[in-house]
Amino acid sequence: MSNKKFLRNVCFYSLAQIISGVLMIAYTMLAARMLDLSEYGLFQTVMGIYAIIFAVGFPLNIITLHFVGNAPTHNKKIALGMCLRLAVVIGVVCFCFIVLFSKQMAIMFHSSSLLPFILMACLLVVSFVLTVFYGGLQGRNEYTSYSLSKVSEVTISFCVGVMLMVFGLGVPGAVSGYLAGMTIVTSVFVFRGKLYKLTENNILL
Repeated sequence: MSNKKFLRNVCFYSLAQIISGVLMIAYTMLAARMLDLSEYGLFQTVMGIYAIIFAVGFPLNIITLHFVGNAPTHNKKIALGMCLRLAVVIGVVCFCFIVLFSKQMAIMFHSSSLLPFILMACLLVVSFVLTVFYGGLQGRNEYTSYSLSKVSEVTISFCVGVMLMVFGLGVPGAVSGYLAGMTIVTSVFVFRGKLYKLTENNILL
């Protein structure tokens, strides 16, 4: 990689992280103002549980970056496809776990509805898949595409979440903001199909 491309990647990546961070802080502040005290507490609880479970996603991102980065050019799509299958399996297991215990969590955290926990379960599935796609872009050194995708994800999450809270959807609306942003960006990656190849061939040569 040339020094010019490296510097450009660093600039795009840094700018994307700053923009994403500012938008997420603003989103949290708006949620604190638009939700009442009990709703905001539930929202933070749901997102806290999500963050704990999604800790699995960080090594998944590194694994993807490693496999895609070290795979030969003609096998990078296969490498990403392998990681996507793993992400789906982990996501489905987490989804089933959350749904299975959603009633108990709703009682424990004084929620009148199971919906925030069901939405969190859906969010986990999408998050695991999206973090693998991001790892694939990083493994290909496509940091410009990664940065634009990340900013798009956070911007959509912010706009949709605020709109749903304005319409009075409360905690489900706040969680749905995250889900909308991640789902839209993930769908673009899935339907374009340029980064991955789902195949039974698991040999990276």
